[in-house]
Amino acid sequence: MKELITTYQNMKNGQGLGKALDKAWLLVLSGKVKAVNPESFIVGSYTVDIIGEPKRWICSCPQGKHYASITYVMDIPGKICKHILAVSICLKTQTRLPAPKSLYGLLCRIIDSGYSADLPWSLSSEVSVIGKELNHGPVIMLKKGKVISEPIAEYTGSNYSLIHNSERIYSEWVQNIHNPK
Repeated sequence: MKELITTYQNMKNGQGLGKALDKAWLLVLSGKVKAVNPESFIVGSYTVDIIGEPKRWICSCPQGKHYASITYVMDIPGKICKHILAVSICLKTQTRLPAPKSLYGLLCRIIDSGYSADLPWSLSSEVSVIGKELNHGPVIMLKKGKVISEPIAEYTGSNYSLIHNSERIYSEWVQNIHNPK
């Protein structure tokens, strides 16, 4: 995991890939990068391939097919999207993470990695991570529909860390989703 984090931070600091890289990092942490063979990958519901001579990236997503500009990642050109960036992180480190067992596990993995993109961001298609400023500083809460958790992580000066009873807060939030008050 440490090598993954270092690679992400180096790419973030050196290549100006911005929000696409942050989204790619979430794909990596959520275990959505799967290898089909050494030059073909499934990322979520899209296919990323390295094709041709000279080699180039292609992705089946709309961004990768039509809208992205040609950029070099790992010295391979292509219309770069978040899926290609996710594959490149995994290839650089030769690591692919398994999917976490729960959304709480994913949240822990994201916070432990030092992820610090602007809030809000999505944990799944239905769950968002939102920020709020409280008297003691910024906090992270989870939101699904109108159900919002208590603060689950707090800003500690350079990044977020889980609150000591975050697992209980997560469990109560899940209960509130299934049994609204």
